[in-house]
Amino acid sequence: VVGLDVDVETGFDKFAVRHRVNDLLLRLWRHPLGEPREALATFLAGRPAFTTACLDTVVYCVNDALDRMRDGKAIEDAARPLAVPPIDPHRMPHVDGIHSPGLLADRLDARRRRYYDAQRRAAKSFLAMALSTLDLVAECPVDWAASEPVAARGATVALLALRDLNDPAAKDAIAVEHPAPRWGLDGDDLSRRCVALLADIDARGPTSRRVVRDAIDDPANDFDARDLLATRCAAFGADALLRTLEGGGDDVGARRGSSTAAGGPQSSAVAPETTANGTPPTDSSSSSSSS
Repeated sequence: VVGLDVDVETGFDKFAVRHRVNDLLLRLWRHPLGEPREALATFLAGRPAFTTACLDTVVYCVNDALDRMRDGKAIEDAARPLAVPPIDPHRMPHVDGIHSPGLLADRLDARRRRYYDAQRRAAKSFLAMALSTLDLVAECPVDWAASEPVAARGATVALLALRDLNDPAAKDAIAVEHPAPRWGLDGDDLSRRCVALLADIDARGPTSRRVVRDAIDDPANDFDARDLLATRCAAFGADALLRTLEGGGDDVGARRGSSTAAGGPQSSAVAPETTANGTPPTDSSSSSSSS
C-alpha cells in the first residue's frame, strides 16, 4: 500500500494508482488465508456502484486506447510513401523487440515520431488498466442478478468492445504495426475476456440471461451482435453462452426490422457514466502511466 496514500498537495498519477489498487485487491482476493477474501466479499456485497465504476473504467480506457490506435494507423499510412531511413550500425537494432529501421514510424520526422510514440505509450497504458480491471471484475464476487441495470451495462460494454475489436472495418482502422508488443493490444485475448464477462452474467439465472439476450438483440445495435458473438463463442469454447444465443433469437428479425422501419437510433460506443468522484471523465493523456 506504500504510495497509494495521496493528497491534493502532491498530486498523483491516477491511472497508475488505480492499476495498483486493482493489483492489491486481487492479491487480497487470492490470499491463501480466508480472512482477506471474506472481508472483500463482505465489502462488495450489495455495492453495485463498485461494479459500475469498474465497467466505466473499462469503457473509458478501451475507447481511449482504440482512438489512439486509429490515430497511429493513420500516421503509419501517411508514412508509407516516405523514404526508408538508412541503417545506422551504431544504433540499437530493435524497439520493443521489433527490428528497426523497418517500422513505418521510422520514416517520420522527429516531431511526428514523438507524437506517434506518445499515442502508442498512452494506448498501452490504457489497455493495461482495462485488462487489470476486467481481471478484478472476473475474479471478485459480482452479483449480476442483484442489479439488472448493472448487468445490462456489463453486457453492453462487452458487446461494444467485441464490435470494435472484431468488425472488419473497425479492425482495419486499428491495424497498426505490431499491435501486441508495441501498443499493448492482443485482440483475441481482450475478446476472450469480453466473452467470459458475458458468459458470467448469462450464468447468473433467468433474469441475467434475459438481460444478455436483450443486449444482443437490441434493435438499436448497428452491428449483428448475434452473429459476431456466435463466432467468438465458438472460437473460445463458450458453450453455455452459445446455447443462450441459439435459444433466444426467434423474434430478432422482426424486432430489428420494425426498428429500422421506425427509424430507430443507431448505437455508438457506450460512454462512461462518471468518474470515481462523480464527474464526467476527461482526457487524461498527460497523467497516463507510460508502459
